Amino acid sequence: MIIAVAASLGSSIMAGLGKFITGVVSDAIGVIKTLILFYALSGIFTLLSVLFGTIHNEIGFVTSVALAILTWASIYTVNPASIGYFYGEVASGNNYGLLYAIAKGSGAIYGGVLTAIMITSLGWINTMVISGLFGIIAALLAIPLLWKIPRPPRKA
Repeated sequence: MIIAVAASLGSSIMAGLGKFITGVVSDAIGVIKTLILFYALSGIFTLLSVLFGTIHNEIGFVTSVALAILTWASIYTVNPASIGYFYGEVASGNNYGLLYAIAKGSGAIYGGVLTAIMITSLGWINTMVISGLFGIIAALLAIPLLWKIPRPPRKA
């Protein structure tokens, strides 16, 4: 019971800390670069957690899971800002709200079922490997956004 409470507390702390760190990094290197970096890191740390779990390295496992949660939390920091870049800051709240509702709604309906099917048919390890690879694929798919960032208007 103590371990479950500690894991839950640690997960919440890392998610909160991840949002703060993502904001700081985003201010330093830009929203899109941060999005790409943190998606890739989340995928890599997820894959490392599978590796460390498989070889029974407890410290590596706990560390990689904590870092996966920390970098995964970035979606709540950089995604709203990136919507503002591409669709305008005035309507960014409405646009992100719509995308967030669609993502969370479909995730709530299909996410649990799909995850259960994957775990039942593929097992935990393969399901987590696919999850980690999707993080890396998301980062790679976001790279072209670097060339599409609108420039701010020139001041007269």
